[in-house]
Amino acid sequence: MPHCTSKMPRPEDFNPPKVVFYLCYECNSHNNTQCANEIPPDNLKKDCSEHQGGSKYTLCRKIMQTIEFEVNGLPPDTRIIRSCAWDDSSYKNRCYQRSGFGGRQEVCSCSTDL
Repeated sequence: MPHCTSKMPRPEDFNPPKVVFYLCYECNSHNNTQCANEIPPDNLKKDCSEHQGGSKYTLCRKIMQTIEFEVNGLPPDTRIIRSCAWDDSSYKNRCYQRSGFGGRQEVCSCSTDL
């Protein structure tokens, strides 16, 4: 017969898991040039918990998107896009690059505020 033990519950067993809410910048430099600043102004900060499903937002994300030639009558352009985000991949707290014909982007995420 296998050896069995019983565990007495501890007070911390009854505490709900800690939920962490993030404060991230949310903006697009196409609409607001201050989004491209190294440190954007405070008025671009957003409490991620205010989004629908706010508890799923576990990262802040910054995307630098570059279009290298005219597309649909728009000139070449580089934009910075910042937002609350989630990511279940291995890219948390890292940057990665993607590129294709005529464009590229660098995506960085961090699991700390801003």
